[in-house]
Amino acid sequence: MIVEEQLRIFLSMMAAGVFVGFCVTFYERFMTRGKKGLWRFFPDLLFWLGQALIVFLLLFQLNGAELRFYMLVALLAGFTLYWKLARRLTLRVFNWLSWLTITILTILFLPFKGIWAVVKLLFIVLFRLLAFISRPFHPISQFLQKKWSILAKKIKIWLNLLYNRG
Repeated sequence: MIVEEQLRIFLSMMAAGVFVGFCVTFYERFMTRGKKGLWRFFPDLLFWLGQALIVFLLLFQLNGAELRFYMLVALLAGFTLYWKLARRLTLRVFNWLSWLTITILTILFLPFKGIWAVVKLLFIVLFRLLAFISRPFHPISQFLQKKWSILAKKIKIWLNLLYNRG
């Protein structure tokens, strides 16, 4: 292999390492919070299979998927450089973007929150009005509940007699 081609492959694999580090940071920040067990295992498995596929496709495009030791070193070097130099800045940018998105959505949905509070208040007033109107019928409903419980007990006794016969 020509030295220039090896240098091109080395730099490309370092860029792939940086890309993998960026994806790991993104995945850790947004995807894996609070999940345990199988809910974390399968997304992690899919993530790492996707990363391996991306690196393999890059390697296949560069030199027909011929793997050499210096390529692995370049991949690890790119990942380590990203992890040590740019990860904190990337996390700050992700946190800022997350905060900005939440703030914009809060501002956009603030009028709907007021409408929801009015609708909820109307339902509460309606429910209390219905409860006040149905108050004279309360002794009748209690009587029916007692009758229903007696009927349910009798059905249970009949079913026990029916199924315990055989």
